[in-house]
Amino acid sequence: MPRSAEDKEAAGAWIEFVTDAENAAEYDTAASFFSTKESVGALYEGDPIFGESEKYTEFATVGPLVESAREVMGVLGPEIQSVLIGDKEPRQALDDAAEAAQPLLR
Repeated sequence: MPRSAEDKEAAGAWIEFVTDAENAAEYDTAASFFSTKESVGALYEGDPIFGESEKYTEFATVGPLVESAREVMGVLGPEIQSVLIGDKEPRQALDDAAEAAQPLLR
């Protein structure tokens, strides 16, 4: 929780809620995610695909699939924000982001 949180009690209650194993399991299965919490246990034992895949999650690593993905996200973020605050039209922001991302994709 941020040190600057105005209502630390409410923030703590929210953190407790979203990290609760039962709530995490419900969220994970609704989104077809594998859990990051050992306390959740196996979520897909009855599923022939997810159940088998779940057995190997401890060996999986996560990260960007494309080497420059984080840099491209860094270009996209400010452009998305410019649309949200009304500084740019969506098409212009997308065009600007595409132009800025091109050198990162080569």
